[in-house]
Amino acid sequence: MIARAQPVRSLRTDLFRKVAALLLVTIGFIGALAFWSAYGQIGSAYDAELVSAANVLHSLMGEELETRRPAAARRVDEPVGLLSAEDQKAFEQSTRQRMFRVWRGTGLALASSNLPALQAHVPTRSGFRDMEDPAGSWRLYTLLIPAQHLAIEVGERKSMRRRLIRSIAVELALPLLLLVPAAIGLMWLALGDGLRILKELSAELQRRSLRDLSTVNTEDWPGELSLLVRAINYLFARLAQSAATERRFIDEAAHQLRTPLAAIKLQTQLAARTPEGPEHQALLASLQQSVDRVSDLGNRLLTLARLESASDSAGVADLDAEARQTVADLASFAALRGVALAYEGSAAPLRADPVLLQTLAANLIENAIRHAPPNSEVEVQVLPSGPGYLLAVTDAGPGICAEDRERVFARFQRGTRNSGGAGLGLAIVAEAVRVLRGEIRLADRPDGRSGLRAEVLLPAASFGH
Repeated sequence: MIARAQPVRSLRTDLFRKVAALLLVTIGFIGALAFWSAYGQIGSAYDAELVSAANVLHSLMGEELETRRPAAARRVDEPVGLLSAEDQKAFEQSTRQRMFRVWRGTGLALASSNLPALQAHVPTRSGFRDMEDPAGSWRLYTLLIPAQHLAIEVGERKSMRRRLIRSIAVELALPLLLLVPAAIGLMWLALGDGLRILKELSAELQRRSLRDLSTVNTEDWPGELSLLVRAINYLFARLAQSAATERRFIDEAAHQLRTPLAAIKLQTQLAARTPEGPEHQALLASLQQSVDRVSDLGNRLLTLARLESASDSAGVADLDAEARQTVADLASFAALRGVALAYEGSAAPLRADPVLLQTLAANLIENAIRHAPPNSEVEVQVLPSGPGYLLAVTDAGPGICAEDRERVFARFQRGTRNSGGAGLGLAIVAEAVRVLRGEIRLADRPDGRSGLRAEVLLPAASFGH
């Protein structure tokens, strides 16, 4: 069954969805805020009109009601002589939209012709209140004039306000509904234009050849891309370093293996032409030694190459255990050379790769064995030292003069007193110490005798807790 290809995610689409959602929420919030603001302002305006109407009634009827005390409630359109013709016409116009009641004492003195079936009782305080009748809701305002024992009520149906609010809501919603598609379209175009810079960066990288690992100029790109450009430059730097390491390894391996391989070839040819006998056996032994030297050289070069790309990011390892095991592994090699091994140590937990500690100890101890004279001793110690641990290897060999002690850590470099070896042992040790963020130094033997003492100090930052 053919697997279906996963759809490619679009950064533009993801951003568009998020920004569009934010835009819709914002427009909805603004619309709701504007609606509630208009609702409040309309309510305030209509309430102000009710207050004004109550005061107008008081100013028109206050004097007549003060001088006449009607025995019973009368309708506005009854000819009671309280209003002039003009006032009566004005009230008739007003009562088309509103109702009013005028109370004097405990009785109803005056009421509009469209008085609804509202609860009738003398109001006791000024202000606004809402009331219900079978036909709908009313908004009432009461004006109390205690000096004249008057209470004037003016009201209007809430449906008037709702109709106006609906009209305003429609007028408000139409522009917003027209704004949404226009804003979304412009936003889609703007996102495409804004992300164009990413396509330019991609094109810039694609134009490069495989060998072009130069850094990207950060000034050519917006600040928002600075983190991405710096990460790309960091990757290029690591790739360039890796490529340089590989080229150096190839060059060094080719240079160092050329001579021993030529010798092996010559020895093989000579052995093939030489008849069986002592000379033939000597050529085979020499050939075996050459093969061993080439194998050792290749292994050391590979170890160096691995160390250059290694990192000290493993768990906890014990330097004492690794050094003790290394001494045991090299005991037979030391015995063949007539060298005794002595070990002294205690637990030394480090946050490091055990293989890295083995490589460090093995190359340091093996280097000491190779340069130690027969019937001598190589002493290995793992000791606490300040906030860290010290790995010390002491031999009785010719030692290294002071002026050569920095140079011998380079590849294929030997001290002036040493002529054997490939010159890679101390280079491997130095590289392992670098990965472990430690320090290494070479010194004379502390007892003043001929020989060398190599000390490696690993800092507390490498320790497990």
